[in-house]
Amino acid sequence: MSPETASVISQVAASVVVVALFYGILKRRDRAIHIPVMIACFAVDLANVLFIELSRLLRGEEGAVSKASGELLAGVPTILFVHIIASILTIVGYVVATWSGFRLHRRGIGRRLHRANAWAFVVVRLVTYSTSFFV
Repeated sequence: MSPETASVISQVAASVVVVALFYGILKRRDRAIHIPVMIACFAVDLANVLFIELSRLLRGEEGAVSKASGELLAGVPTILFVHIIASILTIVGYVVATWSGFRLHRRGIGRRLHRANAWAFVVVRLVTYSTSFFV
């Protein structure tokens, strides 16, 4: 698969996730919709990272994650640095959202943490999405 094709597939998947995230947020009061949509977004985002890595490795290129971690110490372009940091924070946000969301669902506690994380998460996910077009 060509790098251009892989890039288009990845961008389409990321775009679907961003739209689905907003749909999931709009449906936050309907747990039967909110929870599966948000978990699906997390799964698709992780699958997208794996797809990017595997498509690069199958073409004989260095994987994006290993390339970025190696470049992190060697003066990477600012946009790539922002993308890397936002991507890491996005994963952290997903983990916190999943943990706090299930805690809220099961025990009814932690709504403030879940909401605060949601606001921060949306910001870093949008930064990750927008910077992905330039890296």
